[in-house]
Amino acid sequence: MKLFSIVIKNNTNLVQGLMIGFVAGRGKNERIYHGKDYDIKPVHLQSSIIDLLGLGGQYTHYIIQDSLVEPITDLIKSLEEEYGISLESVEEIDHLEFHFELKIYSKEIGDRALEIFRNKGDDINVTGFQPEEVVREDAQGPELYSPEHDYELTGEGDVQGEVQSLLSFYYRLKEIEQVHLSEITLKIKE
Repeated sequence: MKLFSIVIKNNTNLVQGLMIGFVAGRGKNERIYHGKDYDIKPVHLQSSIIDLLGLGGQYTHYIIQDSLVEPITDLIKSLEEEYGISLESVEEIDHLEFHFELKIYSKEIGDRALEIFRNKGDDINVTGFQPEEVVREDAQGPELYSPEHDYELTGEGDVQGEVQSLLSFYYRLKEIEQVHLSEITLKIKE
């Protein structure tokens, strides 16, 4: 299944209600992702800057499956005049990516993080991640004023993958407070 990035200009609440109702009304169990709900950085940075400055309407970003492209495009075009809604872009997605950094000081949490990486799946590509795990036997005990932790897991890297797998992987990592994640960036097919 191919996925597309779609940017719609108008009031975000209006667009959100329209999209949810339209997709649900089709009754075809189709997937739609509102970019803001999934920490996905909008494709068009210029649109985001315009919104932040309050200069030109609002832009709502979605990821939709290919079966929805034509029906949503037709819907938006049919509502352009009456509601001032417009379709800004529709582009096929190649993959999603994000950067992460981790600094964990608990063996239990470190093991959990490493397990997530071990079970990432074949369609997730992690680059640059060289985890450094340090266990200091002499630093064990109360750490109130200790200059060292008895356990440390550190590392950083980049992750790429297809939409559904990457989102699942991202949110498993996000559950661990000591893993810091960038926004997800989507890459458009050339």
